[in-house]
Amino acid sequence: MTTKESITVAFDGETNHPALHTLIPVEEFVSRVTRLKGQFTNNQRAKDLILGLIHEIGIDPRDYFFDEPRLRVVPSYDYLHAGASPEPNEKPRYFSVMLFT
Repeated sequence: MTTKESITVAFDGETNHPALHTLIPVEEFVSRVTRLKGQFTNNQRAKDLILGLIHEIGIDPRDYFFDEPRLRVVPSYDYLHAGASPEPNEKPRYFSVMLFT
């Protein structure tokens, strides 16, 4: 399942992803995003895609630390000041991939 498809499923079929934060209360948005982030982090396909990218650019993955993929969600500041992003005490990221929907 693609990231776009995962977001659509997490939000009951809604495909207007940029407007999601305007469609439901903030508490429900945070709850759904929290579940979605967990699913993404534990998704084998996401891990395989990142590993495939590393191979594609000709890097030996054994030479690098490979952390779990992370999904960061940043809604409008007026909607959710704290964001639905990592906690300050989470381990640092060494490889970042931006996914746009």
